[in-house]
Amino acid sequence: RLPFHEVFYITASRQFDDVMLNVANPPSPKKDVLKQRLFRMVGSSDNNRLFERAGAFVELAGEYGMTDIYFLMHAPLFFKRRMGCEGFPGDMNVSLAHAGGDEGLKALFDRMNELGMAPGYYDGFPARDVVSPSFHYDWTTYNADGSWNIMWRCPALKPWAFPEIAATLCRQRAKKFGTRVSYQDGMTSWIFSYMSDFDHRFPESGTLRGTMKALATGWQRSRESVNGPVFSEGRGSDFYTAGLNDGDYSKLKGYWDDKPCNEDRPELFVDFRLKKMGPLSAPVSIDICYAGFAATNKISFDRWYAQKDSYQYLHHFLATQFAFAAIGMLEPYWPLWTDPHTHFDQTMRCYFLTRQLQQRYIMETVKDIRYFDGEKLLDTSAALRADVVKDNRLRIRYENGLVIYINVNWDGKHWQVTDNGKTYDLPPGGWFARQGDEFLTYSAIVDGKRVDHVTSLAYDYHDAGDGQVIDWKQGLLASKQLRYPPQR
Repeated sequence: RLPFHEVFYITASRQFDDVMLNVANPPSPKKDVLKQRLFRMVGSSDNNRLFERAGAFVELAGEYGMTDIYFLMHAPLFFKRRMGCEGFPGDMNVSLAHAGGDEGLKALFDRMNELGMAPGYYDGFPARDVVSPSFHYDWTTYNADGSWNIMWRCPALKPWAFPEIAATLCRQRAKKFGTRVSYQDGMTSWIFSYMSDFDHRFPESGTLRGTMKALATGWQRSRESVNGPVFSEGRGSDFYTAGLNDGDYSKLKGYWDDKPCNEDRPELFVDFRLKKMGPLSAPVSIDICYAGFAATNKISFDRWYAQKDSYQYLHHFLATQFAFAAIGMLEPYWPLWTDPHTHFDQTMRCYFLTRQLQQRYIMETVKDIRYFDGEKLLDTSAALRADVVKDNRLRIRYENGLVIYINVNWDGKHWQVTDNGKTYDLPPGGWFARQGDEFLTYSAIVDGKRVDHVTSLAYDYHDAGDGQVIDWKQGLLASKQLRYPPQR
């Protein structure tokens, strides 16, 4: 124990499970809900056509039964600028720059709710301009010298302001617009040590415990406000917050740096996430979006998605999400185009390849994890000693009977997996998963080409490169076969 009251625990063991930290938080109460939906955040920079474009996408998705979606709009939905200050979320009303205003947003959310989607928006409040109607001096973070902490040229909010805002302004807006999911950012996404508040009027100010208690209380108030899950940005803080909220964006090495994913070579070292954090909450994807996983920070979202080869690593991205038991990202993440069919084929791949598999792994207990060395499966300790974890070929078995084989090898190595006497050729970005006789999915090479397939109780899905086919078995579209592109 050091004079600064830091406590270190050192464990030496040849078994990796012996040295993983335990996360003492309670699990998310939204497990059943989190299994059901995929996640999409959209920008709101095109103020005049935002609601129109979002509505066109919603109708197209509804035609194909793609309604299990968290559909969220980012912060510019409420941004206003006053007195030269940066934008801040503007109280009860959407920005007047958006055609349709409050009524346009409410009508859009009403339609989403009618279809079964869960609408929401960026509800984070990291700072407040002094001219904001909801500005309170007591909500401002104080530094140790008594000055205000400043963020985005506005006074930053203290952690204990979060529960008050979530229970008042956030709740009022959620009721007004029909919101069913909360997305928090700003102060909820920082490393806790950066969020110290030194206001002696508030309990446990300047302490890690006090900050965690404030955020946990705020997230719970957010759940209550929307009667649904609350997600947060998360920038390395998800170890502390797992279970206190319902999911953070989870980050991998290389997030939005100057290299594409095949140069960053993200490693599928999944043990801590699956065994310690997974039972508490679900990560939202494995980066802020597919563009953050596969591209570089030199290209804007819109420009990147417009490139000819922008989706060449989509299967790698999907397989990586499956490896980390993440809530699937519904791509494209940010843009909304005039024509809702733009990249809709990729949207469908994300939805139908993820939806039924995600249902079976979110917050489920892992039975064992094995890494493939080219000949045999090794437990984690042996795989670390043999330095084969980086090959990204692994098998994950869950207590509920789900088995997943995943190959995200960055050196072009395939993996031949045998199940029930049949061999599946998994290329990089390939997978095979089964749960009993009711569920089967794979992305494998068949007769020289990639085939994506899902067999489930809800639907069958098949894509051999010449169009996507969905045979619905349950729900409003039961007994219907749908194709994309649609047949003329």
